[in-house]
Amino acid sequence: MQIENLKRDMFPNAVDNIRASSPSSDILKTITSVRNVPGFLSNGIKSEDINCPVKVIDRFMLKGGAGWSGNSENPDHIIARCRLNSGIDRNQRDIDNLERMVSRAQRDLAQLERACNNDRNQLRNMAEGSADYNQMQRSIEEAERDMRRLQADIDSVNGEIRVLQNENRDMQNQLNALG
Repeated sequence: MQIENLKRDMFPNAVDNIRASSPSSDILKTITSVRNVPGFLSNGIKSEDINCPVKVIDRFMLKGGAGWSGNSENPDHIIARCRLNSGIDRNQRDIDNLERMVSRAQRDLAQLERACNNDRNQLRNMAEGSADYNQMQRSIEEAERDMRRLQADIDSVNGEIRVLQNENRDMQNQLNALG
């Protein structure tokens, strides 16, 4: 039976996998708090903490950090921009991975639907009530439940993608506000 052959290859529990691998949710809180810290160097923030090139930060270390003279870009804005860009990049990677996952799941779902339809066609040619008929009927019912679960996983993953896209839009707006 085609359904049985597909079951071992079916899309795993997508939502749990995504939640375990998606580190994107706290970035906005971090940015809000870092953006408003005057004299960021005296607070112990280092370039490696913010995914920012060391040379960008070094310019301000030479000026004494908290004693920033105002001749160059505000260092708090540099940190915020670095964190925002980093968050947007990370979210985009998550979005790309999730979209690939959804695409695979939709292929699995289509394959399962075809297998289910083939088994339904075979069922019509079987003697109703026979052991083979009952076994195939159960297998089809199980596949229909699997398809509903798979569709629910796909919907949930698409919801996660929308959340990440909204976070990216918010971060892009904050970047734009920094000028």
